Amino acid sequence: MSFESFMPVKEGVQQTPEFKFLEIQEEITRDVIRNCHGKKASGYDKISMSNIKENNRILSPILTHLINLMICTSQNSQIARKLSE
Repeated sequence: MSFESFMPVKEGVQQTPEFKFLEIQEEITRDVIRNCHGKKASGYDKISMSNIKENNRILSPILTHLINLMICTSQNSQIARKLSE
């Protein structure tokens, strides 16, 4: 069974064989951090969201770089798995 049988492609629409994520800008990372709820509980990394929000200006370029590395190297699933250990 093919993808086209589930979702027919419109005539004249160009298809690409692979899906690629685009790199993100630092402003997007900064906005996402700013709009997160400032819970006091921490995750696997033992860093609270309120601490991340307080240091948004410092952390957003670093986090943006890490996210873009995951996108560019297509290692996102392996890195995410490692981070969750």
